[in-house]
Amino acid sequence: MKGKVTCPKCSYTFVMETDQKSGEIETECPRCGGEFIVKVGETKPNDIEWEEYGGPRDAILPIPKELSNRPILAGIFLAISGIMGMITNVAYHLSPQSSIPSIFPYIPSSYHIIWLALSLAFSVVAIVGGYSALRKFSVRIALFGGIAGILALGFLVVGPIFGILSIILLEQSKGEFGNSLHGREF
Repeated sequence: MKGKVTCPKCSYTFVMETDQKSGEIETECPRCGGEFIVKVGETKPNDIEWEEYGGPRDAILPIPKELSNRPILAGIFLAISGIMGMITNVAYHLSPQSSIPSIFPYIPSSYHIIWLALSLAFSVVAIVGGYSALRKFSVRIALFGGIAGILALGFLVVGPIFGILSIILLEQSKGEFGNSLHGREF
């Protein structure tokens, strides 16, 4: 067993080996040649005490695994899907006679405002889900945002594709969010 000892005469610290786990050891300082007794185990205030070589051990923390960029990419897809949903719906409702195809041509004109509000709400939820995915807060909010991104119908085809891609990416990277093993901070 190794231990650090400090000479009481010259204050020289050196490493010493012994087989004893407790008791008194008579030793000699390699620098000044002074002889003194080292007590291993319990000591009194004036005794020269034995200090374990290497000091106390630090806590061993697990090494985090490499995290992927999937949640960030899913967050970007959700934000794009939400913004495209807003642009598509506002552009259609501002000029209904434009070349933008109607989302549901059989909706009566009295329900167009309700459809606009509902689709804008889906777009906002998709953007909030994108923010949650970018910050890795909650996978549930991000997945709900992915579903809302599909229902926002941004540019009619492109927005739902981005919503589906974001849901796939979020399902693959569930372990990287705040409540999972790799999302926790020590």
